[in-house]
Amino acid sequence: MGDSQSPCTASLPVFRPLTFAHFSENMLHYFSLHAKRIVTEKCEEQLKHVVRKPKLTEVVAMKELLDTAAAEGKVLPRELPELYENVRDFYVYVDDHGIGGLVALHIDMVNLAEVRSLVVREDLRGQDIGKKLLDAVLEEARRLDIARVYAFSRVPVFFEKNQFRQIEKDQLPYKVFKDCLRCRLYPECDEVALIRDLSGEALENGE
Repeated sequence: MGDSQSPCTASLPVFRPLTFAHFSENMLHYFSLHAKRIVTEKCEEQLKHVVRKPKLTEVVAMKELLDTAAAEGKVLPRELPELYENVRDFYVYVDDHGIGGLVALHIDMVNLAEVRSLVVREDLRGQDIGKKLLDAVLEEARRLDIARVYAFSRVPVFFEKNQFRQIEKDQLPYKVFKDCLRCRLYPECDEVALIRDLSGEALENGE
């Protein structure tokens, strides 16, 4: 009878002391989750306020920005399938509000490429975003050993500030005008042709 438990004591839960090993394991799990969250947030933050290659999930937003600029007559419109097909030509600037700017480097020949679709969101203009985007494609052109890059623009002063010089359009190969057929101003184009010679320019990272 001495070994029997009363109904009250028999129903009590059995508490086992928390050992240091259990405490350490729980704390390690907590700090691991906390550190993972911090790293994820840092990685997401690093993808903002920088010029980088776009993600496929950003192509629709890129088209929206291009459509706005195209409606203002600043760039040629681009269809969504074309953007997906050529997404690797592009760089984007991203901030907390999404795509803030974009530009593409389109290769025409072994020694010639076009800077195209350079657009900066209206609220970001005047903050050197356009120059950062231009620098990105120029750096890629240097890595590819492309001797010359050109652009058509209604704002030549921007490119001239970045070492481009104006040229006559007939100095460019005929094939570069294939996109002109889609322009609403063709053949009465009012854009200026500009070019920059990259031969001999060193890479910015020294490679």
